[in-house]
Amino acid sequence: YVALSYTWGDATSRREITVNGKPAYITENLHAALTHILGLKGLLSALIKESCKYYLWIDALCINQQDPAEKFVQVANMRDVFANAQWVVAWMGPAADGSDELLRDINAHSPSSDSGEQMQFPPAELQAFFSREWFSRMWILQE
Repeated sequence: YVALSYTWGDATSRREITVNGKPAYITENLHAALTHILGLKGLLSALIKESCKYYLWIDALCINQQDPAEKFVQVANMRDVFANAQWVVAWMGPAADGSDELLRDINAHSPSSDSGEQMQFPPAELQAFFSREWFSRMWILQE
């Protein structure tokens, strides 16, 4: 399965989706994440090496949010959920403040490069990127 790491965003702003033929309500941020990720279906399938069949683990949908006892048990299992996932996809939000260019620059500098060259990135873009809500979540280390 693929585990999704994301922020809920505004919990009062909801969108209706269909999951296994039944309506489910998710936050706008999760809807944006799913829209983006499902657009990458071919990439996910290639990563998983299966013929377009994969499962997404999403806390808002896989944990009964109306049952405090279940939430308590499942929160204790979050580390294992992410550790046992074949892949973890992190949705940090839509492109903003030069984030696309920053990530392209980071990817262009291979960590295996032996050049000894120090990477230089624009400080404003780095600060904006690492100031995103995703980095302030308490689950970040587990995920």
